[in-house]
Amino acid sequence: MNSHIDTFGRISQKKVINVGNLILMIMVAVFVVTVIVINFHDFNNLYELQVLQTALDVFSMALCLVLFGACYYDNAGTEGVKLQFLRLTVLLYAALFLDFVCWFYGEDPAIRTFYFIMETLLGFMNPLFGIMCFEYILDYMDLRKKSFAKMYSLYIYSAGALAVFARIINIFFPIYFRIDENGYYFRTAYYPVSVVITVGILLFCLYIVFSNRKQLRTYQFWILTLFFIAVITGVILDVFILDLTLAFPTAAVLLLLIYSVLNLQRSRDHSIIE
Repeated sequence: MNSHIDTFGRISQKKVINVGNLILMIMVAVFVVTVIVINFHDFNNLYELQVLQTALDVFSMALCLVLFGACYYDNAGTEGVKLQFLRLTVLLYAALFLDFVCWFYGEDPAIRTFYFIMETLLGFMNPLFGIMCFEYILDYMDLRKKSFAKMYSLYIYSAGALAVFARIINIFFPIYFRIDENGYYFRTAYYPVSVVITVGILLFCLYIVFSNRKQLRTYQFWILTLFFIAVITGVILDVFILDLTLAFPTAAVLLLLIYSVLNLQRSRDHSIIE
């Protein structure tokens, strides 16, 4: 019996490793293709803000790629927290890639349908990112066994499902955005409402951090607080500033900062123990 359990455990671990390696290879392949496409593109057809935003997205993708590789091959830390962090990184990488595609290939009537699909998928990233942040906080702060965890999860997932459903409605009725016959992107009257749920989820995560701050060291509390305040600010600015997408690049930089600081402190703690 014990032999069977051990064998099953090794097989499961091997499958996890294979999936992780596959994801990393896909991320590398996507990044390489992205760089190749940029090198062969005529930048005379892009205006300055397009160049700035695509450069910002590609730089942030590179950060996420490095972050995923570093975290994936780091043997220290709790597996649950590590898994949630990797999921958050992959989702952010996907969001940055979609944002890059939308900015790089937008405003072309020949690919209007493709552009609309990419913008729709990008819209799904906002509530999903909020949900992934919530899941990470639950594991990082070891709150899953708390009495309120299931109730909080119900609130967050219900809000996220509502946000996703609203974006599906936009496919048939342009309540958030539309792409005209010339391939130009326009926000519609209810676009600000589309990010309210995402901001609400992130604010709720910030509330969880604040209300359970006694379980955190001072530096942990402040870096998590900085992360959520900065990302929330970026999301809000995205509503009022059409010319740049700030939330996802901001999240990429701060995720790298979070990992670097936490990993550094973990190494110091390990040195003290030794």
